Amino acid sequence: MKKTIVTFTLMLLLLSCTVTSSEQDSSYLEDTWQANRAEDIVTANSHFAFNVLQQLIDTEEPDNIVFSPLSLSLALGMTMNGAAATTLEQMKQTLHYGDLELEEINQQNLHLISNLLEFDPSIILGLANSIWIRNGYPVKEQFIALNEEYYLSEIFPDLPFNEQTIIDANAWVSDNTGGRIRDILKNLSEDDVVFLINAIYFAADWKYQFDSEETTEDYFYTGYNEPVQVPFMNCAGIDFTYLNGENFHAARLPYGNGDLAMYVFLPEYGADLQELISDQNFASFDSWFAGYEPVPPQMQESSSFSMPSFQVSCSQKYEDILSDLGMPLPFSQYSADFSNMVYEPAHPYIRYIKQNTWIRTDEQGSEATAATLVMMADGMPLESNIFVADRPFLYVIRDDRDGSILFIGIMNNPLIEE
Repeated sequence: MKKTIVTFTLMLLLLSCTVTSSEQDSSYLEDTWQANRAEDIVTANSHFAFNVLQQLIDTEEPDNIVFSPLSLSLALGMTMNGAAATTLEQMKQTLHYGDLELEEINQQNLHLISNLLEFDPSIILGLANSIWIRNGYPVKEQFIALNEEYYLSEIFPDLPFNEQTIIDANAWVSDNTGGRIRDILKNLSEDDVVFLINAIYFAADWKYQFDSEETTEDYFYTGYNEPVQVPFMNCAGIDFTYLNGENFHAARLPYGNGDLAMYVFLPEYGADLQELISDQNFASFDSWFAGYEPVPPQMQESSSFSMPSFQVSCSQKYEDILSDLGMPLPFSQYSADFSNMVYEPAHPYIRYIKQNTWIRTDEQGSEATAATLVMMADGMPLESNIFVADRPFLYVIRDDRDGSILFIGIMNNPLIEE
């Protein structure tokens, strides 16, 4: 069944520089290495975004989907600083970081954050991270230091993890999402010990705005092929650029100075959007963002562009999605290894990951925000003992010569003899 999908993608501008000193060669090599690593991170984040999108369209029931892959990857990046061994490797591979060392990932995420915070001054783009720690929980100083340095994280230690903590965390999210997201944290269990939050806020005017007087009511045919009447923004469209792909058409609508844009992908009539996305691999999907051209001069007088204004909010949990993508171990109460986060005998694992997202697009531009929360609880490590029957068990007395079972029982309480 078709689904109407709104995707929110941040396109990053990679800056280059030149040097004129006597150390030009070594500086050039260093800059080239840094640029390549920065490109690796951006490619990894885009690949991760595409994987999550495919998982969402396969598993979600709602008509509208919106999520922030950047918010999700940065929240997981903070969490990775506490992971070790196979847990860390699963997280790296799911995020497509490949052979990048954790230090490189941290450095490039800091570079990415800095670039975003220094973006086009006509665009409002805020990004914030925080870590919240239960009173007395033995979090390692190194874990805190890494996230303060590379993710600019605010640290809230020695918290009671009560109703006031919930109020304070939700207030922090609201403050960093323009008041659009207020209640991402509903409750705290007695096992919850640490949670990490990333928040992103984005607001930008179109480079070429729509005239609100040209907005008209028209029919939009939903994924269920049911017509609904909605406001459509209208213009000639000659300021935008376009791409004709296989079974779809696309338009690029720039914001601000033009470096950041919304891409709109429209399947051909009769084509199914969900199938179109599912049939792609990352390489073909990535090609959708290149080759855009303006309206040919001979078509400009008769050209027209029309799309609905919209407002969408979503709340989504990501445990199953991320497990299916290759990182089940971080969610295991018994086997997760976050030994770089805490001192023994603490044994945290990720209890859930939740993202709340909101976006509005109208004649003036777009406003969008997301908050991602990684909730960690304290679990139970696997015993080093080979076998400890310290809980109810089944027992069988069997003659293995012919398979005859002589006795079978369940032991619930060894103190009870009758």
